[in-house]
Amino acid sequence: GAGIATEPGVARVSGDSPGRGAGGAAATLPAHATIVLPPIDPHAAGVPPEMLEALRQMTAEDFSTRENAVKQLEEAMTRQFQQMVEVQDVLLHVQEGLANQLAQMTQTPASDEGGRVAGLMEFNSAVSRWAVDVMALPEPQREEYLHWGIEEAHLPLIAQAYNRSGAARAKAAKVLAKESGPEVDWLLVQLLNDDDREVSLTAMDAVADRKPTPAIMDVLWDHAVGPALSQFRQRAVRQRTVTIRGRTIVIADQDPNQTSNRQQDADLVVDILIGYKSGDITARLNAMFKEMAAGMSGGNDYRWRVISPNYGSGGKAISRLVEAYKPREAVPFLMKVLAMETNDGSDTTVNNNEKVRYSSGIDAAAMLLTAIGKDPDDYGIKKYANWGDRWLIKGGQPEEAAMKKNLLAWWREHQKEFTTPAGAAGAATIPATTGPALPPPTTQPAAALVIPEKPAAAVIQAVGVPEVVVPE
Repeated sequence: GAGIATEPGVARVSGDSPGRGAGGAAATLPAHATIVLPPIDPHAAGVPPEMLEALRQMTAEDFSTRENAVKQLEEAMTRQFQQMVEVQDVLLHVQEGLANQLAQMTQTPASDEGGRVAGLMEFNSAVSRWAVDVMALPEPQREEYLHWGIEEAHLPLIAQAYNRSGAARAKAAKVLAKESGPEVDWLLVQLLNDDDREVSLTAMDAVADRKPTPAIMDVLWDHAVGPALSQFRQRAVRQRTVTIRGRTIVIADQDPNQTSNRQQDADLVVDILIGYKSGDITARLNAMFKEMAAGMSGGNDYRWRVISPNYGSGGKAISRLVEAYKPREAVPFLMKVLAMETNDGSDTTVNNNEKVRYSSGIDAAAMLLTAIGKDPDDYGIKKYANWGDRWLIKGGQPEEAAMKKNLLAWWREHQKEFTTPAGAAGAATIPATTGPALPPPTTQPAAALVIPEKPAAAVIQAVGVPEVVVPE
């Protein structure tokens, strides 16, 4: 009978199972065959997901599953081969043009020849790099992009977008922004994420006046808020271990686009996103606040402070976007934040010894007021010269405490307007320039502000966020 014999790390077939003969019949496995394969590395370079899945199914105990896996693997390998042929066609097309150009160069002065040869070789190399990247895409995209790229009108643009010169890639971004289609969007995404900051910035400028597409919006959104949201998400870091001269060294590979490269240009990206005036950005903000609320573990989880302008470019970006788009889901999230006991912040003086206070809670209150269309300055909160995007409140801790209780009292009256699904009966729509009436800022000490004596659970029930508890 047939069987599968294995050695460590190697799969070997033995027995009498028939293979592909001269007639081209597909290989089959007997019903009693057993297959043992070494662990499959999901990160193996160049192995499409459909091949990995077929290989996994070949270890199944059910014979029909294994037999079907063999057929699927053959089909996947056939498609892969066809795509390799298409890529080769692209490269042969380029090389044919290269050969013709080189033949003509025999008539050119020797002083010009070296530069032209180098330029032609760079063209060939750039198209090859593009083809390698396209081959890593899912199958439907691979076919579509390869057919698009082989067209004579597109090859020069591809070569420019994949040129080793940053200046050439920056020029490509300007040209691509005038075109349309998923293939163009994909090339623009590569340039928006380019390691060369000049290229990335030029690409941002190029797409600013272009109708945004989901692919472009995804990249700009990540540039704006990705660094801040990394506090709530598992970071994409892969670790490798190498041994050098007897020392074991762990190397953490982190996506460079998730770190400083994206943070430093967040202000510019926010300018573009605000200029789009897109409902898609409002939806993204709502989803972001829901995600942040769901990810908070309790009253001692202070990761929410990343929304404060004091905590870097990510906080500044979120603050500006909330002010421009006024997302509904920001309101219950910020009310939850204001109900927490926080101990950060400090008192200081500005101008002519005017006493002011700053804290993450004050930043959250200002964001809340802008989200519901109110001017924070009407409630003693404002920005001062030389303090950047930070919000300060006139006075000190008593004024901050009174302001928070004032807002929590307002929430008791208006929470249904934000926890009722938008569009449902009874749901309130917040106009762009105004919001539900807030009581005027109190001038009394914090202890004198009267809070209705109701159980916190009965008055603060934010949909999608944990219960907000009003501090006594």
